[in-house]
Amino acid sequence: MVEISHKNGLKVIINIIPEGAPYWTEKENSNSFYKTSKNESLNYSGPANIPSAGLPGLCLDNEDAQELMGRFIYETAKHFADHEAIISFDVWNEPHLEPMFDYSGELLCYCDGLIQKFRQWLKDKYRTIEVLNNTWFRCYTDWEQVMPPPRFGTYAAKEEEKYTASFNGIYEMLYDAGIPVRFVHKDTLEKAIDGGLKVLYLPMAFALTQDEQETLKMFVENGGRLILDPFAGMYKENGEMDMKFAFLNDMFEMKNITVDALRPGKEVCRTKDGKSFACQYYRQLYSTCNEDVEVLAEFDDGMPSAVKRNMGQGSVICFNGYIGAMYTEFRDAETRDYLLPLFEKNGYDEVIMQI
Repeated sequence: MVEISHKNGLKVIINIIPEGAPYWTEKENSNSFYKTSKNESLNYSGPANIPSAGLPGLCLDNEDAQELMGRFIYETAKHFADHEAIISFDVWNEPHLEPMFDYSGELLCYCDGLIQKFRQWLKDKYRTIEVLNNTWFRCYTDWEQVMPPPRFGTYAAKEEEKYTASFNGIYEMLYDAGIPVRFVHKDTLEKAIDGGLKVLYLPMAFALTQDEQETLKMFVENGGRLILDPFAGMYKENGEMDMKFAFLNDMFEMKNITVDALRPGKEVCRTKDGKSFACQYYRQLYSTCNEDVEVLAEFDDGMPSAVKRNMGQGSVICFNGYIGAMYTEFRDAETRDYLLPLFEKNGYDEVIMQI
């Protein structure tokens, strides 16, 4: 193809897609195939637009796979480096489209290479098996007994679909309104704040580390606006439920927080000035909070459905029901009209959603 292009006066960009592994890599590298939690290997296949059709390729948690892929890229570049038709190399096209993009129903990966790295990460973090047992509430006697958690009927797995709906709903609402949105991971949160972040929305943020909680509080006190879904930080980093809801207590001084299931469909909440929004799934109830917390809206029974507190130079808002998930299903116009004024529209004053 390169030669044909050259003869016809065309320039070429070589697009390398490592996930589309050549079939000749399959025979001697089966130990590096991606594996599901059921120990099923993901053999080579793939869409018609990739000539090699070798998706999803090899799991790069295996050093042999890393070496093979690096060598393939190097040899390809070396071979075509001086060719007159070549103007550039796209070394790794769309690296974000990892296997999870096509295998959304699975957790990857459970190959031997990943398992060994997972165990080493735990050793570095907990040092001894005794500390791991105390933290995870387990009774392991050897590191070799520790396996990555599978995907089965846990609370977190059941709530995953609801999280996705909550996440997508807020994004779609803002996107439809032309408000710029980007996403930030906890590792880049402080950098985003230093760069001028104004509004941060946390959809279904059930688990928050102590460092994340402190960073979020600093963000608010320094002038940011933090918007929370119910039960933010209800789990600690190790998965243990925080019965005192320390984060919400710190932000609002909420006491005796409980979970209350809402009726199927959308639950309409009303503000004092006659506006409304809707939510669904569950609502967050509590007995008391700080006297400077402002109730923005209420459920039909008079319980707060949205509250706000000014802290330092900024503010934190907590919706006591899941608005994003409702919007995904119902596209409720009143909810959109109520929420949009909470977000900035200009310049870098964009909305950030933490994942």
